Amino acid sequence: MSQSQNHDGTYYDVMGSEGGNRPVDIPFPITVRINTLHVELEDLAYIYLDTQSVENHILPQLSQDLIAKYNTPKKGVPFVIHDVDTHQNFEGYFLKHEDNKTYLKGPWASNFIQRRNLAVGDRVGFLLKNGVLQFKVIAKA
Repeated sequence: MSQSQNHDGTYYDVMGSEGGNRPVDIPFPITVRINTLHVELEDLAYIYLDTQSVENHILPQLSQDLIAKYNTPKKGVPFVIHDVDTHQNFEGYFLKHEDNKTYLKGPWASNFIQRRNLAVGDRVGFLLKNGVLQFKVIAKA
């Protein structure tokens, strides 16, 4: 069974002509609740991601070279970030800092917070699929 995406952003199982198409819930294993919006809007070009979630859900899909870059403080792993809801792409990268925290760096405030009108308490999700980091607003507060 394969998956395709409809023009409205809904993912479907493609089951062939006999089975038809039916919507599927694509899980976003890494979710983040927006907690410090005032800081993010002012100067934040990154967002914290749970390191364990990144290591469980993203690193297994990366080459050994990219994993080595991730594990080297201040190096980073570049990604295309795709907004599933608006179908826009942005550039960013994962960085494991010396404090052992994982950051998603890039123009986070302008490309996601302001453009999508995110507020404190909103939840967003991330999923790596075919080398592209998928971003989705999971729930509005």
